Amino acid sequence: MGKNPEIVKKISRVVDFIQIAGVYVSMLFLVAMTIIISVNVVLRYGFNSGLQWAEEIAKVLVVWFTFLALALGVKQNLHISIQVLPRSLPRWVNRILDILKDSVILIVGVIMIIYGWDLVQFSSRSIMPATGLPGSFLYIVMPIAGVIIVIESLMDLFQVHSSLENFDTLMGKGDEDA
Repeated sequence: MGKNPEIVKKISRVVDFIQIAGVYVSMLFLVAMTIIISVNVVLRYGFNSGLQWAEEIAKVLVVWFTFLALALGVKQNLHISIQVLPRSLPRWVNRILDILKDSVILIVGVIMIIYGWDLVQFSSRSIMPATGLPGSFLYIVMPIAGVIIVIESLMDLFQVHSSLENFDTLMGKGDEDA
């Protein structure tokens, strides 16, 4: 099956946009969580009053940050991996191992979509007490992260490379370690 370079390029751009947006949203969640917790600590211990919703929103933000970071780490191979076999093996053996790795990641993403959606539906029957938000709001990020994981693993399986191969340079970190 041949690749249409124009379609592949468009898909790659969309996936790159999702990746960049996900990084910025994750950073925003981390900063917001830090500010909310800090303000709540100051209010609680400095003024004997806190924000009722702070703990609940911080929990939502940490769950969303964690799942988004998990999904975004797939593109950059940031997850723990054990390299049992040296990279000096023949190229075809390494390709088979990469296919196996990407297939396992794909399966994990599909499981996150299926069971994450079940969790969202189950938790939609409850309400978070401080904010009044549906309980599903806490877990809706799980199937979203699963979709990102599936997309990234499919891109790896089909060897579709993006312009974000050097993501640290794109994010302004450069090559300080070099």
